[in-house]
Amino acid sequence: MENLSAKGILLEQKRKEVDSFVTIDELPGGTERRRGVDPELREMLALILALGMHPDQSCWGHPEKFSQNDNIKLTPEIHLTGGLPDHEYTDEEVERASLKAKKQVTELRELLTEFYRDRKTLDEAKIIVDYIDDMPAFKICSAAGRETLAAHAPSWRSNCIEASRKEWRDFEAFLKKHYFQS
Repeated sequence: MENLSAKGILLEQKRKEVDSFVTIDELPGGTERRRGVDPELREMLALILALGMHPDQSCWGHPEKFSQNDNIKLTPEIHLTGGLPDHEYTDEEVERASLKAKKQVTELRELLTEFYRDRKTLDEAKIIVDYIDDMPAFKICSAAGRETLAAHAPSWRSNCIEASRKEWRDFEAFLKKHYFQS
């Protein structure tokens, strides 16, 4: 077996944790569909967990399902909490999670500043970190929201979505190289 560093062992443990994530979709007729995370986000989620952050939801985006009247995510997005428990929580737990989320937003913004330092890319395709209203939570997403993408011609929209996905793959490689390889 390969000799892994402590960081490499941690990352491998987090990959296994991501593999255990299950989403339950409620379908018409009261049936359910269980599925894991989008495979394109598996490694990014493991990296985020290894950095001590708490992903809550994730989606690689489904531009193939685009229409003007739905809320389908078009570009990658990950929602994170400051570590809120999976049960009813107290005001103190919310306060702790809020402080932790604020610290993690700062940390991610610093990482993204370093990542984009000498990088040329379409502004709308850049990865940003934004707070989720009224929650001790935040999201990592592409700068171009659904409204911006919907307002443009299909060819521009497709180019922007692909550029966005490239940013996510490159940011994943950046995190791995700078923080998890000896």
